[in-house]
Amino acid sequence: MKTIEEMSQEEIKRLNDKKLIEWYEQEIANLKRNKLAKDIIEKEYGSSILQLMDQIEEEERQLISELFFSGEMMEMYPNIKEQRAKKPITCDFSGGIIKPGSFYASFRPLLKNINNGRTYVLKRTIKVESGYESDLPTTIQELENFFLRAENEPEDGRGIDYSHFMTTMGGCLSFQELKGRKKR
Repeated sequence: MKTIEEMSQEEIKRLNDKKLIEWYEQEIANLKRNKLAKDIIEKEYGSSILQLMDQIEEEERQLISELFFSGEMMEMYPNIKEQRAKKPITCDFSGGIIKPGSFYASFRPLLKNINNGRTYVLKRTIKVESGYESDLPTTIQELENFFLRAENEPEDGRGIDYSHFMTTMGGCLSFQELKGRKKR
């Protein structure tokens, strides 16, 4: 037999117990601790409390920053743009020259703290040859893993010269906080 936490809202309603239905609604309200949890609950409303808790925990785990924002949940918007070079640019991954008229990818992710709403961007835009676009990180965990590889390996099998990358970035990835818009 299922425990009450394993039952869906529909199964609880079938028990015809008003206190259990109220308990379910109270647990749903307790789970809505941040925007991510609210979105999951809105999408999966009616699922068991246990299923909702597991899904929220899994989603939150994927957003936790271990390196740059120590334990904070950070949503990352990669902001990768393909552009045409107007002047010669040095590729931050390979050290190769991107010639005027050639396409390259610029990468300047936006990071948003889910709990307090603060937003950050890289201080310096990363510019890479178009062939490296798929190597650019798209989540906070990918970004942190990329940085750890850059710190510890001289290069990888795909042609990324991490020592060159770390030199051009000044030895670290620095972020700047964006100021909120003033209300008029």
